[in-house]
Amino acid sequence: MKKILKIFLRVVIALLGLAVVIVVAAALYFNSNIINSEKISKHKGPDIKELTATDYSFRDLNRNNELDIYEDARLSLDERANDLLLQMTLEEKITLLKGSGMKSGMGLGPSDEGVCGAVGTIVPIPRLGIPAIILSDGPAGLRINPTRKNEDKTYYCTAFPIGTLMAFTWNTELVEKVGQAMGNEVLEYGVDVILGPGVNIHRSPLCGSNFEYYSEDPVLTGEIGAAMMHPYTAPEMSLSAEQVGQVVATADLAGCLKQPHGKKSLMRFYWPGRVGQEGGNSVSGILSGKVNPSGRLPMTFPVALEDHGSSANFPMDGIPMSLLSMLSNKNDKPEEEQIPNVDYTKYEESIYVGYRHFDKNNLEVSYPFGFGLSYTNFWTLEEGPYIIHLASSSRDLRLSEEINF
Repeated sequence: MKKILKIFLRVVIALLGLAVVIVVAAALYFNSNIINSEKISKHKGPDIKELTATDYSFRDLNRNNELDIYEDARLSLDERANDLLLQMTLEEKITLLKGSGMKSGMGLGPSDEGVCGAVGTIVPIPRLGIPAIILSDGPAGLRINPTRKNEDKTYYCTAFPIGTLMAFTWNTELVEKVGQAMGNEVLEYGVDVILGPGVNIHRSPLCGSNFEYYSEDPVLTGEIGAAMMHPYTAPEMSLSAEQVGQVVATADLAGCLKQPHGKKSLMRFYWPGRVGQEGGNSVSGILSGKVNPSGRLPMTFPVALEDHGSSANFPMDGIPMSLLSMLSNKNDKPEEEQIPNVDYTKYEESIYVGYRHFDKNNLEVSYPFGFGLSYTNFWTLEEGPYIIHLASSSRDLRLSEEINF
């Protein structure tokens, strides 16, 4: 009996030891290949100096006291990039592609290394003057840690609208303004690149990342995506004297609305909800006609999900993705063993995605692409001044019978 117990204990200890080895090996692999694939070199080398050669001033990035092709801003980007690639070693090229891993994005990096909460870093190559490039996940604005160790400062970012909501506006001027605001915030927080905008097409309503993308239509996607990257000119709208003379009321989302003087006194009702610190400007902008809230669908709402052309080649069963499947290489599976819409997907729709598919097949839809309306119809206010009284309470809200203008 004692002999059997000893054998059993030895087997248990051996299995536990094997499990510990496997866990440690997996942790080391995960850390070296995903969390911290490349360490960011803190060696900056000598300061980069500005030199002059044949009446041309340049930054001597590789510190060889000569003007290299990639240092000459007068040449094309292709020429400069090709020259830089020739000077890079194979290891440097691989390092540049791998990046520093997800350590920073998981909040594990030290506060003095990059930007805490940034999704990753393109590793610098000091000997060639290539700096570190800090990447932040997007695409709805900057995403970094709001607090940092041993610092009293906070680093909160603006929660901008998601991509699909931006496309609902069909307003490139407005989107340009949002893009500029995002860019300013990225610059202020010391980030170099924001991973956005996302411009995939809404192939199926079941795509888990649709919210990041703009539309089922490539033209609208292109227009909105391009506007996000360009400067802007703010639109203007106006207000009519006839509509100014009517009663306008606003209410907080949590308020209980009471109207003691009958429906006729309330000709317009605006419900802004919890709009944050810019709520007052939003309300006045809409009521005065400076902005015109409107929306149009950037996608088609079908009668049935199966009406989408992509339904024939989409993982409709919803098999959950595991961490192991993300880390494994599915290409290693023999082709005859690969499962359709799990290991691969066929894109057989060609250009017939969204409304093109529904129009081609003459299918009825619930709401078509482009469906929508404008919620205000303001004209120029010729006489003034006017005063709008806003009242709000977390428990109760009573509306005035009139507004003074």
